[in-house]
Amino acid sequence: MSAERRPGGREGVPPGAPSLLAGVAVLAAALSLLPLVDGPGWFVDAVLVVVVVGLVGVVLDALTSSALVRTGAQVLAALMVLTALYAPGSGVLGLLPGPAALASGRLLVDEGMAVVRSSLPPVADPPGLRLLVVGGVGAVAVAVDVLAVRLGRVSTAGAPLLALVATAAALQRTGLPVAAFVVAAVPYLLLLRAESRWREGRWGRTATRWRRGGGRATRPRPSLVAVAGTAAVALLAAVVVPALGPWGGTGLLGAQGWGGGPAGSGPGGARVNPLLSLADDLGERSDATALTYRLEGGGPATEPLRLVTVDVFDGDTWRPRDDGTSLQPLEEGVPEPPGLDVGAAVDAGVAVPQVLQVEVAALRQEYLPAPYPATAVELQPDAGDWGVRPGTLDLVGEGGTTTTEGQTYAVRSLRLVPDAADLVEVGGPPASVRTTWTELPDDLPPEIGELAEQVAGDGEPLQRVARLQAFFRDDGGFTYSEEAPGGTGAGSVAAFLDRRSGYCVHFASAMALMARSLGLPARVSVGFLPGTAQADGSYRVRLSDAHAWPEVYLGSDGWVRFEPTPGVRTGAAPRWSAVDAADAAVAAQEEAQPPAPAPAPAPAEPGPAGQVPEADGAVPGASDPAADAGAPVLALSLVAAALLLLLALGPAAAAGVVRWRRWRAARRAAAAGSPTALVERGEDDLRRGLADLGLAPQASDTPRAEERRRARLAGVEPGGDGEDEDGDRSTVLAGVAVRGAGEGTGPSRPTASDSSPASTTAPSPAGTTEAAGVRDRLRRHREALEAARYGLPQPQVEVEVESSEAVVDVRERRARAAAREARADVDVVLAAVAARRPRRQRWRARWVPLARLRR
Repeated sequence: MSAERRPGGREGVPPGAPSLLAGVAVLAAALSLLPLVDGPGWFVDAVLVVVVVGLVGVVLDALTSSALVRTGAQVLAALMVLTALYAPGSGVLGLLPGPAALASGRLLVDEGMAVVRSSLPPVADPPGLRLLVVGGVGAVAVAVDVLAVRLGRVSTAGAPLLALVATAAALQRTGLPVAAFVVAAVPYLLLLRAESRWREGRWGRTATRWRRGGGRATRPRPSLVAVAGTAAVALLAAVVVPALGPWGGTGLLGAQGWGGGPAGSGPGGARVNPLLSLADDLGERSDATALTYRLEGGGPATEPLRLVTVDVFDGDTWRPRDDGTSLQPLEEGVPEPPGLDVGAAVDAGVAVPQVLQVEVAALRQEYLPAPYPATAVELQPDAGDWGVRPGTLDLVGEGGTTTTEGQTYAVRSLRLVPDAADLVEVGGPPASVRTTWTELPDDLPPEIGELAEQVAGDGEPLQRVARLQAFFRDDGGFTYSEEAPGGTGAGSVAAFLDRRSGYCVHFASAMALMARSLGLPARVSVGFLPGTAQADGSYRVRLSDAHAWPEVYLGSDGWVRFEPTPGVRTGAAPRWSAVDAADAAVAAQEEAQPPAPAPAPAPAEPGPAGQVPEADGAVPGASDPAADAGAPVLALSLVAAALLLLLALGPAAAAGVVRWRRWRAARRAAAAGSPTALVERGEDDLRRGLADLGLAPQASDTPRAEERRRARLAGVEPGGDGEDEDGDRSTVLAGVAVRGAGEGTGPSRPTASDSSPASTTAPSPAGTTEAAGVRDRLRRHREALEAARYGLPQPQVEVEVESSEAVVDVRERRARAAAREARADVDVVLAAVAARRPRRQRWRARWVPLARLRR
């Protein structure tokens, strides 16, 4: 049959070109879904499905003109690929979707829907979720191919494409990036353009039609129908799809969050969400049994069962770190825990080996529950593929493997029982650990770090962390609540510290962030409380026992668990974390310090000729061949060190030169008669310095608002007209520490005299004189800026001189003096603000001042 006789036929069009463009448009739209699912594995499957759908369409274009037959064949081909991918061995002849394959598919769909209901993007990709995503992309591919290629309705084909993009935009917290929208739109626009050219090539341009009675005929408007359909599908996707998941505030720890659906609610079981969002309420919790376990040899269960470590905080959500390292197969054993010498710990009685026999009930998790640190895991042969993440010892399912009902396994682990004396730090953590696990989001309110400094005080790391824990459990007046404290992003932590009420996610997050602000490596772990003892000696762990707690890296002991959540939920805190025990351990260590070593012996006396005697066997006057051979290496090392030093100091030196040139230009402009050059230069320099400290200015703020903000950042009471109506959040957070610290001993206990913002944290401007100086400089700068910008009168001093040269000389001297004063104002304010910023921010502002280098 000729192309002209088929509805979708096109003369002069390369075979397969329309299907190729349609497939590219589908895959480009599917790319927008990548941020919603962990890993690109599903996209590879989607490419295979789309390619098969397109090839079947190309073949049938040459065989039949029936759109129904063509569509049916494409749907069948897509189902065969999905059967081979997700239900291998269950199809008829291995490929055709028979009853067994459909039953498996139904279970997988239920599993995928459970993940959608219980997780926040990006979600893991177990087989059920992958089937949902790839199946949806395949359905869109069939619809686009039929509409655009078979029926020639390219404009209508935009509706299913837009449904994919709208779904991605609705589920991403930050919306769809512009780049993703462009990538999705360009192939579709190219398809539209190609369709227009093909139609013109076959029929020529559309002629104007006229009515018989005269007048121009009304054109048919299929495009309006297409636009209406596209808008309807996009609206449906944007409204309905978000309602299917937990992003509408369905809770984090309850049946819709940590626990998925209630046990027995579907074949998918339940799942603990490894992504911790601070903005969600706890929600309804399920009491269904997640698992049961038994300790060999008896004994009480005192340690939680960990699922996963979440150590990356983006300002709103904790998530597991994806550092690109591959999983180590569990069959090869479990690596030693970072920082802990297992043999020495067992010999010293700090770590006690134990064995747990675990049986899974309603839990469907891609992480295997186990105490930390696990040393070995024994699985059943049909348990699937499991691996261990070396850096965290998380036990992770590979290729969509999850726990299943009735699954049993044995875990050999260490029960850590150190005393505080065992945890007093002997050496600091490795540089890689300190760098990785002290990261803080840029928008973290500085008051959180200031509060941490005040509460933790001085001392050894164990003492400081113990004081932080005591602040949350005992001294700070915090209470356990299933409601989120409010706030958005990192402000949720500030809201929690202000309200002093939340659940385990908020307690663990606040303590971990405060520890990081002190330079102590910290992370958050997610898992289950030990559970409830049963009459037969086993322990029952319910879905409602899901829990989060912080871990801090203590130099020679590795990651150590702490428990800031009040005891009404978690029971007693670990014995090593008590403040009194930590103080006593440090005092005992200081008393046991050995005496100072004796001074080194004096050098040998020179010989009669004024020479030091040669070593035994040395030939006087002979050179050392090893030293001669090492001379070139030493020279190269010195050159390399010089280059590294130049590279390290280069940005700071360049920024200093640029700053000097800018001030010089402003000084010259002032000497030439410009009344605003110096004050605008000072404002620009101050803004750049604050930006390097991680404090971006508010573009809409007035000079007075900026003065108040900068005063708060510098730790002084704002001058001028007083504070703004919204109040001072730093004062509120300082009040949290003062109200909650209570009575007791130790350097972390604040007193009533610490209630002013300038003295709530260290470091801050020392003394009233320094604080007044900062305040006066800010006021002077603000007044000059207002006068320059708003045309307010400025004081003028007339000087009688005898010549024009004298006038120029006077102006230059005054401009130089005014420039020195304005620059000193900026330097004093920046120094006061920098003293209150985290060490990492101060280091970056000093050595990598990017804002000062920008044009």
